[in-house]
Amino acid sequence: GIVCMPHPCTFGPAVADPHADYTACSGAATGDLCAPACAAGYARAGGAAAFPLVCGTDGRYDDPDPAGCAPRPCSAPVGGAPAHWDAGNCTGRATGDVCAVACAAGWATAAAGAPFTLVCEGAAGGFEVAPGGAPECVPHRCGGAPVVPAAFAVYAGCE
Repeated sequence: GIVCMPHPCTFGPAVADPHADYTACSGAATGDLCAPACAAGYARAGGAAAFPLVCGTDGRYDDPDPAGCAPRPCSAPVGGAPAHWDAGNCTGRATGDVCAVACAAGWATAAAGAPFTLVCEGAAGGFEVAPGGAPECVPHRCGGAPVVPAAFAVYAGCE
């Protein structure tokens, strides 16, 4: 007799998501479900890391959500922002974005240098310090007595 066999899904989705791993779909055939996963730092709508696909009769996976895996937002540096950082430049960033961070007003880097950068690593939900590390922010030092000294004031200890 005739035996009907399901077609293998060898063609992948019509439009492959560059931020998805389809390894879980290997060996699927017509009608099978598989759940590829979004790459680290990416998620589907609603925050899901994996999403269902159905192997169609044409040997392709049908993806009902063409939006694909989107970059996850970053909210703050992983582990919290160190004291005296000004990371206002990092608001509204997502996976892969880089933003410049400086010491807050009244503070300076302990070692001379330009602002440092953070890289959004959406997998952790926050920013990581870019290679090279983050400098320590130290308070600005006031030099000497005020420009207009006050009468009867002692300025010992002002450098």
